[in-house]
Amino acid sequence: MFDIQMLPAHHGDSLMVAYGPPDVPRRVLIDCGTAASYPAVRRQILALPEKQRHFELVVVTHVDDDHIGGMLKLLAELDELGMTVGDIWFNAFPHLEGKTIASGPDLLGAKQGEALSKLIVEAGLPWNRLFRGRAVVCRDGEPPPEVTLPGGMKLTLLSPYWAQLEKMRAAWIAECKKAHLLPGGGVEDFVVDDTLGEDVDALARLPFDPDKAPANGSSIAFIGDYAGTRVLFGADAYAPVLVKSLLAMGYSADDPYPLAAMKAPHHGSSHNFSRELMELAPSARILISTNGDKFRHPGLAAVARMVKYNAPDATLAFNYASEFNSFWAKPSRQEKYRYKAVYPETEGEGLTVQLRE
Repeated sequence: MFDIQMLPAHHGDSLMVAYGPPDVPRRVLIDCGTAASYPAVRRQILALPEKQRHFELVVVTHVDDDHIGGMLKLLAELDELGMTVGDIWFNAFPHLEGKTIASGPDLLGAKQGEALSKLIVEAGLPWNRLFRGRAVVCRDGEPPPEVTLPGGMKLTLLSPYWAQLEKMRAAWIAECKKAHLLPGGGVEDFVVDDTLGEDVDALARLPFDPDKAPANGSSIAFIGDYAGTRVLFGADAYAPVLVKSLLAMGYSADDPYPLAAMKAPHHGSSHNFSRELMELAPSARILISTNGDKFRHPGLAAVARMVKYNAPDATLAFNYASEFNSFWAKPSRQEKYRYKAVYPETEGEGLTVQLRE
């Protein structure tokens, strides 16, 4: 099996991945949404059989509140949940300086990143173990790093590179001085040129204005490959960085890297999803995790690029039905542009995408 649960994490991300034999699957948790969305994650973990609450990997992609907020609550309750962890991926301030963390680091950095670092150390949890305690990072001139989790899930890191971590280091210091987090996303771009109306082709051709927020650039993004079924977990990563790694792997628009699914970077922001990314990594399913609160994701132009430049007959999978994604529900639009839009059957329960039985 290979399933991805997009938990109802409000405007954030929380993905629970299960792979392996259906009776004894292995699990990966990617982010925990905001603190307010943590109860949904908690319920899901407690619903698992007690002997299946081990997670081979927990990934905290970056320090924005809609990814890290719930993780602070989760790590404080590990014993109560009966949950164990094989490794945690999270780049804290010492990692941004090229240091190794073994135990008890003297940390400086952004407020919630500091709090999470303290919880990891106090719990004695393995930290970036698969990278020998150093930063989870790609390096210029080298192939993207690959690691294999127990049970055969191969992970290929796509983001970040040192250039993004260096920018995040400066931002981390500045935010530490101000004692609050970097906003990360800024004002989003749901409202586009009204003169385009419902012209999906014109929306897709809107100029791509790439994200520049340091926290988003520091996102840990990777490909998970289980038995040949490949998923790109995009976090809030920069599209040009993902493209850079795919090109480094030897792929091109003429020789693309087809995916079973892609978790759209930054909840489908138009600043994080480019035509080039879509053409390099055509995806049978694109997962868009957000209820649209706060930043009004996904952007119309981003989803138009997913529809126009992807392989035909792909599925858009939303973990909420909202005013910001209802544009894509229209049956005639789905028929014309050859895509399928899928929404949760029950409000507030998220969406599970089954990739392999």
